Formats: sequence, structure tokens, C-alpha cells
Amino acid sequence: MKKYYLLLTKLICLGLIFVSCEKKEGEGGSGNIVGKVYKIIDDGAIEFDSTSGYYFVKDTVLACDEDVFIVYGDNEYGYDDKVSTNHNGTYKFNYLNDGKYTIYTFSDYGSGEKVAEVKNVEVVDEGSTMVEDIYIQDGKNVGYCGIVGKIIAKYEDAIEPLPGVGVRVYLKSSNGTTIEDTRANEEGLYAFAKLESNTEYTIFAENEIRKDEGIKAVSITIKTGNAGEIVSAQEEILVKIY
Repeated sequence: MKKYYLLLTKLICLGLIFVSCEKKEGEGGSGNIVGKVYKIIDDGAIEFDSTSGYYFVKDTVLACDEDVFIVYGDNEYGYDDKVSTNHNGTYKFNYLNDGKYTIYTFSDYGSGEKVAEVKNVEVVDEGSTMVEDIYIQDGKNVGYCGIVGKIIAKYEDAIEPLPGVGVRVYLKSSNGTTIEDTRANEEGLYAFAKLESNTEYTIFAENEIRKDEGIKAVSITIKTGNAGEIVSAQEEILVKIY
């Protein structure tokens, strides 16, 4: 019986030594995780391309001084460490054991909402493990959408309507509040950005007519699409200018 207990004690000790030698995800190893973060800036500028149509003009830059977070293994209670990107958007986590890690940083939406951009990576050897580039979004138009359309004007001395160059165009929300106004460009085109998705808006302009006839608004109603989309008004707005 004594020999049995002695053998059992040895087996338990060996088991404890084996468990203690198993290194979980976290610090204490010789592995590194290295990656780069880019920022896509969208403030709502809209341009036209003959191939792809209307699009939001975006600028991609290196994301400097951006917080990047790491989660060890299957930790569900928050991040385990964080670093900041350097001047060229690069970040690095040092002295990691082999295992699975989650890397993330945040996109900033125009509404103020933050959305995590996540990459999963596994450290399997000593040295550096490269992470796929992370692209985060930032700008007043991120998460929003746009509307474009055309103003045409019937001038008193003109035979046919012409592009309504410089005509002021107004945007009104569904509750009747005028949100924004702009002027049509040299082609009579107007554009509005930073709009709520799948929402109905009224676009209107005013006839510039004779003094004794008053001023009359001409309007159309249009519904935006999903976030990031630009809807083109199928109906042109015709104003009279004397």
C-alpha cells in the first residue's frame, strides 16, 4: 500500500510539472505580433466617374498614434494590453507565448459610434508574426449616405431649359425641418451627403419669378439607400427664372 501511495504521489507531481510547463497565450515568450493600420477618411465629398457613377471621395492615410488592442486566447472580459501606432502606422506586441490572439482597433462613424475592426492571428514560432493590414474608417460621412440630382432652369429669353447654374437647392427632413442648402454647379448638379440611411427627404428650389407673382417652391421627394450609398434623383427639378 505504501508503494502504491508513493507511485500515486510521483504521478501527481509529474502531472503538475507537465501542466506548469504548458504556456498559455500571453506574455513570457519570445514571439512578437507586428502590423500596420490605415485610416480611410470620408467627409462626404462627392464626385462623378463615367465608369462607376457617383462616389464618395475618400483619402487613405497612415493611422498614426492610434490605439491597438490585443486579447489573449479566449478571454471574454476585455483586452489584455494595448499599444499605439507609430508615425508610419505600425504597432507591435512583444514577448508573447505561442497561441491564438485577437487584434483590434476602432473605426469612428459620423454618428459618434465606434466599430471594432478585428484580426485574428496565431503565434506559432519565435520571431515576428505579421498581421494583415487593418483599415479603419473616420470622417463625418462614415455610416451615412448621399443624394445627387439636377436642377434645370427655364429662363425668360431661352427657348429650351438650361442647367440651373448657381441655383440654390434646399434639403428638408421628413419632419419639415430644412437641414442644409447648396448651389448647383456649372452643370446644374447638386449633392447632399451625411444623410441618414433609408430615410425620406424633400429636395426643393424656388422659382425666381416676377415680383407681383410671388415665390413658389418646386420640390421632389426621395428616399436614401443603405449606409455608404449615393442615390441619384430620377426626377429633375425645373425652376423658372425671369
